[in-house]
Amino acid sequence: MKTANATLEQQMMDACAPKNEREWWAFAEIGRLRAEVEALRAAPQQAEPVGYFVNDESDDQWHQVDYEQRNGADTYPLYLHPPAAEVRRLRDALDEIESETQDVSIQQIARKALEGK
Repeated sequence: MKTANATLEQQMMDACAPKNEREWWAFAEIGRLRAEVEALRAAPQQAEPVGYFVNDESDDQWHQVDYEQRNGADTYPLYLHPPAAEVRRLRDALDEIESETQDVSIQQIARKALEGK
């Protein structure tokens, strides 16, 4: 026996089922977020940055600095893969969207997740 959420998900993700404008938006958004989560799951995770960079205001160029030379606010880390916290945020957002049954709030939840709030 299917749960109410499983039935809702089946209806939402069925491209042949009739939908209103809000449901079509949710269908596209859920599909996009699922694809993004799968891509992030497939990518290797990197806990530490590969390097640190500073923006030299005198020539408006970015320069790499050694780990020991980084000085906090003026130094920016470079990650080749998204930090684990970002991957977790996207996964949590997708889980929340999938379990949400109120059409009115689907768009708000997705937008908050995409904004990083």
